[in-house]
Amino acid sequence: MARKKDAVFLAHTFDDCPPSGSSVSDVEVAAWFEKLLKKKWRVLSGKTKQARPIGDKVADAVDDSRAIVGVFTRRFPMDEMGDRFVASPWVLCECAYALGRFRYAPYIVAGFREKGVDPDSLAMLTVGGMEFPEFDRDNLEASKPEVLAYLNDLEARIHAGGLGQLPLPITLPYAQVRLEKIHLVYRNGYGTIQNITEMVIRDPERFLNEHQGSIRHRIRTYRGKLPPLMEMLETPVHQRKTAPFFHGILDYHRSKSMGTPLQVMPVEESTTDVAFAVGFVDEAGAPLRLKANDTVRYQYAWGLPGMFPAIEEDLAEVVRGQVDSDTYCLAEVTANHGRIEKVQLDIRFEREATGGRRREILSKSPFWQIGRGYEPNPVWSEPRPVPQVRGEQEEYDMWYEIFRLGLVDFDGRVRIAWRPASQK
Repeated sequence: MARKKDAVFLAHTFDDCPPSGSSVSDVEVAAWFEKLLKKKWRVLSGKTKQARPIGDKVADAVDDSRAIVGVFTRRFPMDEMGDRFVASPWVLCECAYALGRFRYAPYIVAGFREKGVDPDSLAMLTVGGMEFPEFDRDNLEASKPEVLAYLNDLEARIHAGGLGQLPLPITLPYAQVRLEKIHLVYRNGYGTIQNITEMVIRDPERFLNEHQGSIRHRIRTYRGKLPPLMEMLETPVHQRKTAPFFHGILDYHRSKSMGTPLQVMPVEESTTDVAFAVGFVDEAGAPLRLKANDTVRYQYAWGLPGMFPAIEEDLAEVVRGQVDSDTYCLAEVTANHGRIEKVQLDIRFEREATGGRRREILSKSPFWQIGRGYEPNPVWSEPRPVPQVRGEQEEYDMWYEIFRLGLVDFDGRVRIAWRPASQK
């Protein structure tokens, strides 16, 4: 059975009266663009007659689309000379609606601008760097090569997950809403990392068919060696402070408490880097039944001896401000699943030294940097201190010294670096 074509929403006016000085109406202009669009997609618009309010009809069509293509024809003059125009407010509203319908919806707003339409009047729609090629309504065929090239680029963006105005890759049928990542750093160098994640499943059908109902994650260590993931899964939780382990559970589905084990499947493994996928099951062990916009909250934790240097002498000297895994202990978060509404990154250092003695924990307090880019060595921002948590979470204050970084609308890469106290 042939795969159903993706849909795009065509936003345009329905004025069938040609403007002064032209013999081509807005409806005819829209029909020309629609013909080209239909070669690649199913084309939806607000013109189909239905027994319900126009707002509901447009809303559903936009929600069913992978992109919105606006045809911005001249509507109202901006000056007395009549050289600059704004487009139809209805078309602008439909495109703006697409951007705001769901904060995490994977929409690209693309389009074409009639010569004379002021580009600044489309400013909100061009936030993500999307361009709107010009056309001449009286000579549409002359614009055809440029229009086709533009549509090919749009098609590539949709299929390859390229970015439009929103930071969420088009290919993902889910959105990450919240991430809480907790590093426990013990005096002996053992470390555990706990990830608490909240996801919204936007398109259950694609999630099940294209992603097999699972979400990929990755764990990485700069020191020590990771054993096979399945071996880590076999380690009992009560041994988590002495041996490599991995453990994961599904906390909530919608607002219902679950407490069911995560299905964990290795994807690619090395001694320093493991990619894996997590799936979700209900209390009976059957695959979780998901509906559009369902929320799942789950967590996984893992630990490894020797994950962090125990003393400063285990690290190289810092030369000219060098920050890397040789000179610092590092904790990182990368927004691999698109923009995250809220990120909380904790570094919790074990307070007590041997025999109840107290000694310094750090020689260089934690600082954080934002990475510009996702490559192995991005351009990092200037260091900024990580706030220390005081007077909160009393149950931890006796055991841990806590540093916490909070970020909102996070869509990049961030790292925290620190150096342990010297043995001297």
